[in-house]
Amino acid sequence: MMSDFSYFGAAGNCHILALAKAFVRVKSVRDLLLLDALSSVPFGVRCVREDPNRLMTCHLNPDVGLDRLTNILMLQGESLCFDATSQEAAIDTLDDWLASGPVMLGPLDMGGLPYLFGHAYLAGNDHYVIAVGRDGTGYRVDDPEGVLGAGIARPRLLEAWRGGIPEASGAFHMRRFDPCDFEGVSAEILLHALACGRDNLAAVDPQTVFVDIADALAAPTPTQRRAMSYLFPARAQRIQSLMVMFEELKTAARVQCADIQKLLRQQMMETAALHAATLFNDDADVVQGALKRLGDLEYRLKDSVKFLLDGK
Repeated sequence: MMSDFSYFGAAGNCHILALAKAFVRVKSVRDLLLLDALSSVPFGVRCVREDPNRLMTCHLNPDVGLDRLTNILMLQGESLCFDATSQEAAIDTLDDWLASGPVMLGPLDMGGLPYLFGHAYLAGNDHYVIAVGRDGTGYRVDDPEGVLGAGIARPRLLEAWRGGIPEASGAFHMRRFDPCDFEGVSAEILLHALACGRDNLAAVDPQTVFVDIADALAAPTPTQRRAMSYLFPARAQRIQSLMVMFEELKTAARVQCADIQKLLRQQMMETAALHAATLFNDDADVVQGALKRLGDLEYRLKDSVKFLLDGK
């Protein structure tokens, strides 16, 4: 069990922060961002128009990305899912694992975590926490949102953990790994992760995705505006993780990627401007223009990454 934890705030996505909290000791925010990029989740955007929580989200399921990352890092451990009706077996396993150390739980439905402020407004969002012990008849969890040692009753935990969200590959998903220090990665691993990212980008048409987002935000509802208040910052965070990865590629693998780095900086600026516009500006032309430019930049990123790896 890792004996201490440096809190880095909202410096990473929850699955990365949870992994670092319990199992992969990092030294800096930069390490967290690089771990996120190595999962390949930041590569590729999709739009689920009927779901405000996923109006602008990652193409790759973060739960799949988490498995990719733990495989890349060659972490030694276990990952288990259960049938939705097998809650007693899941609880027994959780109790057994907790006797040896922390356990990563998720994806959970964020709306089912009552210790989070405004949790009802977050219903349907995927989330990860670390179970650290029992709390009477319930459990204590460390949450990447900055809540450490929060108590949650067993029925509430089971309901949030049951797997009723799109990202869940099963119910009551739990993971545990032998703890380790993150000391960076080789050029070979960076290039492998980049190839996974190329495949993510190739699977979507970014211009269509951003047209769909623009159509949905032509007359945004209050629910959509609220969702954009965290979806756009999350996207900016993922762009930042890619910027760190390409800096590493330039240094460790001698990859010539100045054009891609420029595209990412432009994406970051447009995403920040878009976030401000949706929060404070009712001028639809500003939002629509920013989304069109983001679609063009994502298309160029897709082509540039493919050319970098494939030469065509």
